[in-house]
Amino acid sequence: MTCDDLGVVKTQTELIDGLRHVGYEVTMTAESAARLGRHVTDEFVRNALLESMLLHIRSLTDFFVYTNPRPRPTDMLRIHFAPEWTAPKPEATRVLAGRNALHKHLAHLTWERVDQGKQGYPLAAAQDIIRIADAWSRHLGAHDAALHAEFRPFALNARAVIAPRSPYVVTQTTMQTVITTTS
Repeated sequence: MTCDDLGVVKTQTELIDGLRHVGYEVTMTAESAARLGRHVTDEFVRNALLESMLLHIRSLTDFFVYTNPRPRPTDMLRIHFAPEWTAPKPEATRVLAGRNALHKHLAHLTWERVDQGKQGYPLAAAQDIIRIADAWSRHLGAHDAALHAEFRPFALNARAVIAPRSPYVVTQTTMQTVITTTS
């Protein structure tokens, strides 16, 4: 059992179940990014993949990198699974820099969404969050072998899925998504 500063107590079984949800987020990030990198021609599928990737990056950024000063008692926090940890830089710096834009693009209709959407979303953001998940997996392994054994396959699979991708940028204009290479 673990107990965090908020008094949340979880059994090993609950922690394993929770890690499967974190693993799902990691898998969806990698798979969405990988499929976007394959030049999907259907505009609606492309937009759905883009939103899926960004949504899961947002969730994982909040889990792995951001420390909420006022978490809710029901929030799943990385400290529920292992002692506090600092995500590797420069990946953490980059994903935190994009955090507010993700909130505005996914959860609110804002003018920033219109202006910033023309700049594009680098698939490198997905690679960054997968690298962070992989580093956290190793941190987890130093503290709990059973939790590590549950989560590690998610991290390894995500790395394999996303690693060989070219540096694409996904640009969304009004009801149209354009994928271009940056090289």
